[in-house]
Amino acid sequence: MADTVYVDGTLTTGNNDGTSWDNAYQGANGLQSAIDNHNSSNAVNIYIRNKFTLSAGIDIDKNRVGSVGSNKWLRIIGCDSSGNVLPIGEYVEFDMNNDSSVSYGIKLNAISWDTEIRNIRMHNGYTGKYGISLRGSTSTSRYNYLLNNVKTESIDYGIWVGNTYASNERLYNFMMANCHIEGVIQAVKSNTDNWLLQRVENCFFKTNNSVYPVISDARASYGAWANCIFVGGSYALHNCFAGGPKCFNCTFYNQVDGVIYHQTSSGKYLNISLTNCVFWLGSPTSPIITLSSGGCVGQVEYNASNSTHASKWGGNTPTPVNYTQLTANPFVDAANDDFRIPAGSPLLNSGLPVKGGASVTGYTTIGSWQRKSEIITKARTANFGKMAIIR
Repeated sequence: MADTVYVDGTLTTGNNDGTSWDNAYQGANGLQSAIDNHNSSNAVNIYIRNKFTLSAGIDIDKNRVGSVGSNKWLRIIGCDSSGNVLPIGEYVEFDMNNDSSVSYGIKLNAISWDTEIRNIRMHNGYTGKYGISLRGSTSTSRYNYLLNNVKTESIDYGIWVGNTYASNERLYNFMMANCHIEGVIQAVKSNTDNWLLQRVENCFFKTNNSVYPVISDARASYGAWANCIFVGGSYALHNCFAGGPKCFNCTFYNQVDGVIYHQTSSGKYLNISLTNCVFWLGSPTSPIITLSSGGCVGQVEYNASNSTHASKWGGNTPTPVNYTQLTANPFVDAANDDFRIPAGSPLLNSGLPVKGGASVTGYTTIGSWQRKSEIITKARTANFGKMAIIR
């Protein structure tokens, strides 16, 4: 049985105790009060509504919510002004107010188990700050994090994952679904080698510069990236794969140095599966995969790109199957983030039918399935954003 707590960012009346919407925790610090006052022995659903203008980041750590385990979870769920859970594409607004003292919007600091954040929009961060911070601590592994229908805008770093270097400081079973993550510098910044068993579906990632990668150091074992769009950056994914993850029906657009960079030890191989993906490089002479050493193995099939590099797949890669060389931009309107494949394109219905966990069966178009706006508002909600342990 879970506790239910209510928080209203603009409420000024009532008992301010979280027992109902009329008596919800109040104001910009109401969510922090709900977390601080939570009974750590129980699971909790925290429902939030109306705008939050932050004067400090929201800090969630295991000292506040307890060291949770089986059937003991923490969920923060955005609702509309009437208290109904918001649909995908609608959010509760968190304004970081361009305030230098707001270092992050929400920080999950060494939570051990089962944490979900749903239906929030974080924006207007001060220089060098983070929207969502997932931060570990010494000898603390974390399990089952879910970001579902989360949006970041006008923040240097949309998401930061930090302090998870050692084998006992890993982030297991991290999932993102239906998210729109933009970062002025990076969409996702990480200094970890240990995101394990991750799944990223139906997400849009964008950075507004060509110096830094869109996502860095999200190294994962046995993960999957499905129906995602990556825009801008030096690379799309920098040191983001290990152990055999799958990447299918994704679109990569306007990276200048390449799409995937992986630092491998001498003699080691990057094991990756790329299926039904479109790679449209900002510099077509760049490779798709760049390796510091070693080689690349795995499946490379039913992809398309404009890369003219002689070793575009990183070397030692199995011969690509059903590869399409692009000579013209294949999207409806990429300049306005519309990455649909237009009618009449040879990429339509020419890919491999794929199925990955909750993913659709038999979708054969090469590239992501919708343009940016529809990736959020028309997501396949029946199976997206669910993990067995998250209630």
